[in-house]
Formats: sequence, C-alpha cells, structure tokens
Amino acid sequence: MDISVQRKFMGARAREIRRKRGLTQLDVARQVGVTDGQISTIERGVSSPSIETLCSLAKVLETPLYEFFVESEEKRIGVVRGTQRKLKKLGTGTQAYEIPSPRVHRSNLVAYHVIIDSQGGSSEKGLNTPAPCLGFLMSGKVDVTVGVNSYSMKENDSIWVPPHVSIHWKNTAKSKAEGLVVVIGD
Repeated sequence: MDISVQRKFMGARAREIRRKRGLTQLDVARQVGVTDGQISTIERGVSSPSIETLCSLAKVLETPLYEFFVESEEKRIGVVRGTQRKLKKLGTGTQAYEIPSPRVHRSNLVAYHVIIDSQGGSSEKGLNTPAPCLGFLMSGKVDVTVGVNSYSMKENDSIWVPPHVSIHWKNTAKSKAEGLVVVIGD
C-alpha cells in the first residue's frame, strides 16, 4: 500500500477513534504533548506522527496501536443479505455466490457459496487460481481433479488446493451439490 494512502487511512482511523471517545483535537493534543494543529495534520493524513507520538496517541485514546491500521470493528463485522451477493458462473451448471468478507491486514479472503447442478461441472479449461483455496462440500457428491490427481468428494469432505494448480469438477450425482470455497490471497 502506498505510504500516503496508509497515512490518510491511519489519520482517518485516529479521528474516528477520537470522536468515538468524545474528545476534541485540543483535548488529545494536550494529553499527547503536541499542538492541536499537529493532531489535525495527522488526522487529515498530511503528516505522519513519530513512533513516540503514535504510542502516546494510542494511550490517550485507550486503543491498541494496530487499531490505527485496520478498519473499524463495525466495518470488519457486517451482515450481507442474500440478495446483495454477486453471482458468478463457473462452468456448466455451476453457480457461485460471492460472500463478501473484510480485508484485514492487507490479506484478501473471498468465500463462495457454490451450487453445482446434477451433471454440472467446470468448463473444459477448469479453474486456475493464483491463491490457495479451501473447499468444503456441504451436500452431494463431486469428482474433483487437482492437477493430475482425482478425488471423489462426498458430504462433509474438504480439500486444500495450492496456488497455480488447475482444478476441474463434475457433479456425477442425480441431485445438486453445495459447497463452500474460500480463496486466500494477498
């Protein structure tokens, strides 16, 4: 992440935390030992605080240091209604509904609720993800090929797939199959 973007994010988080505590910039400045103008430039992302100032700011705001660098808890925790999920088609008879998840500590975690119709499966090309994946089959039976290895998956089975490996799947059962796929990327 670009340092100026990080500085603005950190400053906005400091402002958000300060306001939640019901403190003014002047209140915080006096306790930290800097001017209210310095607090203002930090909160606007114009300047970066020294380590000492940042530690003092965290102490005055009664918050751990890491809270300046992650989204607020309200933004990290949330409800996403089923009608708000994005639908992706992943081959013939395979639908994946994205389950939005937070970006925390610059890592990216994306989960999908996957529904595979009877006899549905991946395209001939399959799927090749640049990140590792974890799959969990909630119901049904699915044949999965990872690279050159094939696996018959049944309800409650899970599979770990390393990055940059081709994945193919086929639901060979007479009923739909449902699963959860989590892609873990940077």
